[in-house]
Amino acid sequence: MRILIVGDSGFIGQQLFLHLSHMGHQVSGCSRSRCISPTQVFCDMSFNTKRWQEVLGKTDLVINCIGIFSNGPSAREQFQQVHHIGPKALFKACQAKQVKVIQISALGAELEKPCCEFLVSKKLADNFLIQSSLDYKIFYPGIVIGTGGKSTQQLALLAKFPIIPLVFPKEYNIPIITLDKFVSEIARCIDNWLEYPLQTQLYYRNDIKTLLKALSNESNIRQWRIIEIPQSLTEQLFKHIPNFQIGVFSRHSIKMLDAFNNDKFYPNSGQTFNQLSFIPDEIFSVIVNQRYWRYFFILILSFIWCWSGLVSLINLDTSITLINKLGMEGPSELILIFAGAALDLLLGILIWWSKLRIKVLYVQSLVILIYSLILATTLPEFLLHPFAPIAKNFPILIINFYLITSIRK
Repeated sequence: MRILIVGDSGFIGQQLFLHLSHMGHQVSGCSRSRCISPTQVFCDMSFNTKRWQEVLGKTDLVINCIGIFSNGPSAREQFQQVHHIGPKALFKACQAKQVKVIQISALGAELEKPCCEFLVSKKLADNFLIQSSLDYKIFYPGIVIGTGGKSTQQLALLAKFPIIPLVFPKEYNIPIITLDKFVSEIARCIDNWLEYPLQTQLYYRNDIKTLLKALSNESNIRQWRIIEIPQSLTEQLFKHIPNFQIGVFSRHSIKMLDAFNNDKFYPNSGQTFNQLSFIPDEIFSVIVNQRYWRYFFILILSFIWCWSGLVSLINLDTSITLINKLGMEGPSELILIFAGAALDLLLGILIWWSKLRIKVLYVQSLVILIYSLILATTLPEFLLHPFAPIAKNFPILIINFYLITSIRK
């Protein structure tokens, strides 16, 4: 069968491409990423129906794997374009050329009133497909767990800590499906098209400790100490900072977990699984360990910079004395101290912002070099000081270099 995977460069799409190719299907892919093989073509969710018809060619089946999980100020518009408007144009093209469709939706989008904008946008595309004359199948998977998944890596990273803060109740069940199982089900659907249901939920219910045990690959459940962050606190946080996000945890994901654990949530159709079969491989363990040390070093740097900024303000007299030794007196000394403290605090806080992290690390390195150069030239006694205030800057520069290179990789 000639199959086109829309979003073949993504977490699910890559695995589907490999699996279906090994089964003997003639598989091609399209995505917004750079095309690196003859079987890939460029596509964008802004394409109109006519452009999609050109992309489809002689395709027999389209699998739509496109999905984003944005939490920015323009999240609603992005969801609508990527999950609804774009797929709608794609489905119209499929209808015109009589191409079968498999739509990868999300668990919760099948509900009458989805709980968040992410699921609402998915549901709109699903509804269009259901109301069309297309030959289709829709999958509603839970959280897909697999080696290349960012959510999987984040949860595995969480499992390495003895104390785990949770932004949802620890009794909550988390709906998950392993990537291998999900891909196998799609392949089974293709092989048994006529018998397979039109709409299928795929998930396994498990509590957070069971999931952490599977991701940490330990034989016994560790005695993790789980600390629940009060719901009122998270509500206030999202109220004042609606775009706040730590990895996959955002106001959208919390709403989805709340909906799934609501007594009114009943599966319409689908399959649940009795055991979680996920065995982390060596590559996955290396990736998680790298992320562990990365965040450990980020925590160290954040503490050093914030502490430096606070101490310079707390011990204002000592700061003034040091500034005077540099030859600065009068109003300029206080301006310099407060400006330096503000800069230190800002660099200690902004390092947690992933989009700015590399730039912040470069600025930190530059500031350290300037500080060290000024002290070494104007106050050379600090070079041989017992507390080594200048020499200690070099390990910090090494940590900065490590973080910059690891993030770029």
